[in-house]
Amino acid sequence: MGKMDPNNEDKKLRDRLSADPTGEPGFTERLRARIEEKVRRETRKKRRKWLLLGKAACISAAILIMLYYQPAGKSLLPQRTPTSDTLAGESAKTISVTPYARPQISDALLLGLRSGNPAAYRTLLIAPEGGKLQIAAQGNDILLPYKIEFWKIVTETRATREGTIRYVAAYPAEEAGKAVRHSGAEGADLSTGRILHDERLSFVGNKYLSLEMLRDRGQAYPNYRVETVTQLRGTGTDEMPARLLGKREPFVSLSGMLAIHDAYSDSDWGIVRGQGKWSAIAKRNGKDLSLESDGYRTINAKLLESVVSHDDLAVPWSTVRKLRPDASDALTSPDHDLLAIVSEQEISFFQINGNVGTEPLLIVPLQNGEKLIMAQWATGNYVAKWIKQTRKYLEGR
Repeated sequence: MGKMDPNNEDKKLRDRLSADPTGEPGFTERLRARIEEKVRRETRKKRRKWLLLGKAACISAAILIMLYYQPAGKSLLPQRTPTSDTLAGESAKTISVTPYARPQISDALLLGLRSGNPAAYRTLLIAPEGGKLQIAAQGNDILLPYKIEFWKIVTETRATREGTIRYVAAYPAEEAGKAVRHSGAEGADLSTGRILHDERLSFVGNKYLSLEMLRDRGQAYPNYRVETVTQLRGTGTDEMPARLLGKREPFVSLSGMLAIHDAYSDSDWGIVRGQGKWSAIAKRNGKDLSLESDGYRTINAKLLESVVSHDDLAVPWSTVRKLRPDASDALTSPDHDLLAIVSEQEISFFQINGNVGTEPLLIVPLQNGEKLIMAQWATGNYVAKWIKQTRKYLEGR
């Protein structure tokens, strides 16, 4: 009997175990390898699945945290700041006429209006209050913000034996009661209706004012002059201002407000309202080359921000006309959240919220012949301050 080889016996045993009783191949090495490879693949799939789920959970958590701590009303996405160049062109796509949900307005508008002859003035504050846009205050004369306080501009009339003189005078609002609105020389007779000098406002800013002046010389068209608020300060007496007594006074020069050549008069100029903006007008030096019969020509140059602040129309004129076909003028707020459209009979206010609403938030009727001479905007904390101050000085409350 030969010696048994243990290695050989082990091999035979493994062969028998690998055999299937049915005669088919059993659990072979090849089969085991295939099973192990499949197990490894499934394990890798599960690991990838949990890794992706873990990443998604981290991203979601990060977004929730950012939203929680992000201030209300601020987008997480980069926002392109609209400019007058991008918004005012006819090709602007960000503003169109469409219905909208009305959010709260943030800006207030102080309007100055002029009508009639002799000129009459009124001031209105359009402001958000109680969740809606409304006329927060209104009254006669022109009330304007100047530095840290409000001033009032009134018309003072002086009657002489030769005729009547009307001129504008400015007072700190607290002192407006000192204005001598009417006075006359002994024996003065106004029955002839002769006007020796008549001043009216064509523009009121927060520092500069434009005067429109007519004199009794058969003058068909007015002359213009620009002054500062303090240059027009009233005396509180029946004494007429120096500018009406032939005294030489300093004036606001056109060259200081615009970068222009010397073809235009430096003193004989004014500021008037055009379509969607304030414009400078002036007489040309020497021979008048203007086609306009009054001798004044509109200067195609933008006035300084210190003269006419927030004077960019942020809505295409085609959009304005779509809302109001009879529109003659329009303004937009500094925050581009409010559009005011001026027509002959009223001023309509529309919300801007990316789009322009089709329904007006407020309609302010205009008196016959009333025109815009002042548009001052308040933003932020100044809105509440202006509401309080304008009610005090316009309505006495």
